[in-house]
Amino acid sequence: MIRLRSLIGRLPTLVLLFGMVIFALALVFQYWLNRPIVATIEPMAAPYASLALTGLAITALTLVIVFTVAGIALARQTRRHGSEYAHAYRLMDELQFSEAIPLLENSIATGKETVEVLTLLARAYISSAHYSQAHSLLERAIDLYGDQADPYATLGFLFLLEGSDEQAVTAFQAAVERQPLPAYWADLGFALVFAHRDSEARTALEKASEHPLPTADALRVYHHLMVLYTAAGRATQAASAAAKMVSAREGLADWEDQITLLKGTGYGQRLAREIQNISDALKEAESALLTV
Repeated sequence: MIRLRSLIGRLPTLVLLFGMVIFALALVFQYWLNRPIVATIEPMAAPYASLALTGLAITALTLVIVFTVAGIALARQTRRHGSEYAHAYRLMDELQFSEAIPLLENSIATGKETVEVLTLLARAYISSAHYSQAHSLLERAIDLYGDQADPYATLGFLFLLEGSDEQAVTAFQAAVERQPLPAYWADLGFALVFAHRDSEARTALEKASEHPLPTADALRVYHHLMVLYTAAGRATQAASAAAKMVSAREGLADWEDQITLLKGTGYGQRLAREIQNISDALKEAESALLTV
């Protein structure tokens, strides 16, 4: 199911590339066909012109459909969540959490109490170190939208910040049960590592690694798998995980930024130690590759 969704998500890009390839190939074939008569006064045949136009039409139609769907989705999102939601989302990306909070609270006050608004407001409160308000919002989101995974995943992160590893595991397990996305499997694996449940952590991280991951998540997933495989005496799998960890080394900068945001929290300190271990492991792995 996840792979099918991923393929559907990439379908517009694939169709766009298909149209461009047809257009380019048709032009190339037409050029080579007309080379012998290009210097004569004979009219040039153009059997590939219609094919080139077809490719161009496919490309243009795909772009029109993509922009139309994006516009419709944006309009529906605005109607559902309120105009403040999009603005608050941008403010959150800019780390302006205190400015985002009143916008999201106004969305709720005007009847836009969706799971997305409740969860985003909870994240804003978490980032502002207002944990009790975040708990209240997430409990509300779970009461109203118990079949949705995101409130449980956000609650799991909040429990990690509070040092409640076992409760974090329970929350991430609930998120995975509702929507088994690779990112949720990764979060569950990280929480299980913190809870020293290594066997279960390895299983969760293996689930996460079955699908493409953002570079930052892949870096931590493969580092932990390398460590867990090494502890279990599985040298071949450990070496493979180490190689994949090295290929995801660009994600290190993202975690260093995250540590800055979490500075002063217990979870931030644990994450800082973990990222330092990953940095050391990357240096060792890269040195080993250079000496081979």
